[in-house]
Amino acid sequence: MDAGLSIKNNFLTVYALFYAGAEALCPLIVNPFNVVLEYRQSVVVECNTSVSPLDLHWEFLNHRVNNGTLLVNSSQFKNWDETPRCTGKFIGLDTCTKHVDITLYSKCAVFYLGCDVQNVAPVHRLTVKWYKGQTLLTDTFFNDSTKTPVNQSATLQISPSRADDAADYWCEAELRLGPAGPQPPPTMKSNPLNITVYCEMNSVLVPIFSDVSLNCSAEGNPEPTVMWSFKNQTIITGRRQSTLTISRATSADAGIYTCTATSLSWSQTREVKVEEGRRCECRL
Repeated sequence: MDAGLSIKNNFLTVYALFYAGAEALCPLIVNPFNVVLEYRQSVVVECNTSVSPLDLHWEFLNHRVNNGTLLVNSSQFKNWDETPRCTGKFIGLDTCTKHVDITLYSKCAVFYLGCDVQNVAPVHRLTVKWYKGQTLLTDTFFNDSTKTPVNQSATLQISPSRADDAADYWCEAELRLGPAGPQPPPTMKSNPLNITVYCEMNSVLVPIFSDVSLNCSAEGNPEPTVMWSFKNQTIITGRRQSTLTISRATSADAGIYTCTATSLSWSQTREVKVEEGRRCECRL
């Protein structure tokens, strides 16, 4: 039994040394190699080497990027376990590959609106109604048996989407005092709250053979780098701001353009969808 155990341990030791040696022979350096990224955000990863390669490229989302810089845009993920891989080919060495471990997370954009009703009595007769525009969203009822005037609050939870842009939210307090009370019941309305939803993608309609400029800027300390990319290829990079000019646009220029601002501790992404339009030609 002891001899068998010794042989097994020796085999494992030799295998481990061989594997470590193979890893050591791969001169690729991926930075960062472990990324925690919020869904719809982006990060730039680099693949470098101290040895001149015959070939160096990234493979990601069925695309090949023929340089050491890759923009990882998580909004393009088809699955949440996508893995960018950097591959290098070197003289005297086998082709080797290193990958980036990406952990995606998502958080909901939830907001709470408050409606304060002051000096109201009796509380159990109070109803607070929430509206979006002229649409009733919900009613809030109170079970407090206090008969003297008190202050009460009602809360509405919302998760705004693109369709909520420029919407008005407001509340209405109503005292339902029964048949013997005043008719219609006494009410008090709040001022409307007009909300603005900043969407992550804008759309630009470009007539064919026209010129278009896409501007992107960011502020920060240290000064951020601003980069435009298209189809996983970096197009132009600048400090604090970057302007991408498309001259004589054709159908090949249509698609989603990504602007990424990156500093030491943060990265933000915005997208612009460029769509092909038709130029109207009038002849007399």
